[in-house]
Amino acid sequence: MSFLDRLRRQDPQSLPAPGDELYPGYRPRFSTECQSIWTELVPEHGSCSILQGELLRAVQSLAEEAQEHGNINWDRDFERFCDLLHTHLHDAALPADEWAAVCRDLDVLRRYGRVAYALKPDWARDEDYPDPAVPEPLSEDLAQGVPAYVQPDLYDHLADCVAQVARAHPRPMHYAAPVDQLR
Repeated sequence: MSFLDRLRRQDPQSLPAPGDELYPGYRPRFSTECQSIWTELVPEHGSCSILQGELLRAVQSLAEEAQEHGNINWDRDFERFCDLLHTHLHDAALPADEWAAVCRDLDVLRRYGRVAYALKPDWARDEDYPDPAVPEPLSEDLAQGVPAYVQPDLYDHLADCVAQVARAHPRPMHYAAPVDQLR
């Protein structure tokens, strides 16, 4: 069983309490690189045709959905953003402990998003997006009452990881978003 399979099969831990940070006092380390990626590669609207830009756009989209909307719009596109980050941040540019932290970050974001989706009334659910698997114990997650991770530390950490991978791969890598992606 690979390291990645072991991470995926671990029992989920409860979500951080609302207001708690995963990285207390975290300060972005690659702000200049992230700003450069954002201004040079991310279009004003829609997805990026360059992977490095799309990775940073995914982090920003996840942050905005949680911080501004409380994950009320969580759907398959946000799941896809998590999948994209999971796939492309698993890179030799990240040390093993950093990769493990990325996996934990994405698990937290997915769980919060899935809890938010589970809280939606049936009429508000997307018929094209089947109910995502919500890890148990859901009752603990729901009891926290806030279905979004709103602290900036996790998103800053993910953006730093995108910058590290972009540094390791300075040439633009082409990316084609799924045809049915809306965000």
